[in-house]
Amino acid sequence: MPFFIFCLNPTRRQRAGGVGCVLAAVFLILVWAPVAAAGPSPYAPAFRVQRAAGAGLFLVARRDLPDPNFRRSVVFLLQHGDGGTLGLIINRRSRISLAEAMPDLRGVDKTRHRLFFGGPVALGRLLLLLRNEKDSPGIQRITEDVSFSADREVLEALIARRKPENELRIYMGHAGWGAGQLNYELARGDWHVIDSDTKAIFSANHEALWEKLIKTLEPAGMLVHSTPGQGIRLRLSQSTPGTQRRE
Repeated sequence: MPFFIFCLNPTRRQRAGGVGCVLAAVFLILVWAPVAAAGPSPYAPAFRVQRAAGAGLFLVARRDLPDPNFRRSVVFLLQHGDGGTLGLIINRRSRISLAEAMPDLRGVDKTRHRLFFGGPVALGRLLLLLRNEKDSPGIQRITEDVSFSADREVLEALIARRKPENELRIYMGHAGWGAGQLNYELARGDWHVIDSDTKAIFSANHEALWEKLIKTLEPAGMLVHSTPGQGIRLRLSQSTPGTQRRE
């Protein structure tokens, strides 16, 4: 599936010409060039250019993301292209057991799997993330060791094999974006796009995942400022001891 690449390139400043001495040239190389590459930003050098989304990556919700469906969420992207985007929120476990949701599933009485909330779309549908599973009909590989399925027969086979929760996650619903919608949200600065982590997807400590990631993406004492078409900019918070806020 082709990717819809959304590039955010800040305008470059023109370099000064006519430098007639070695010291000036060294100054331009060591000081001016990095500033020029960053563009005319009042928050430089803490400027972050948003990367493109793609299958197999994580979306991490910004601290002040207003949408309650995705607040403090981490989304694993399954598909992203011209037609839209499909993903699963991986850090929200529900209290609903698989046995309660599908009592007629063969072998379900022998499992203790609980469902995760995958997103607000199609809550009546179950989707699976599998770890270390061989390619077979009904299973789509997303990364080297993570696969996806929405096939009932695949689920029954995994339950019969007693596949553990650290290798099988079952989600009710999913996250979905129409054509171009996620790219607009990225340009607006709603999300961070980072490499995915298989251990994080299947970790028992899923509730702490967003907090762990956001501490690195938006360190304490940094305020996030976003402008459509300019990605995410970080600036020092006025309340941070020993720092001076930049405007």
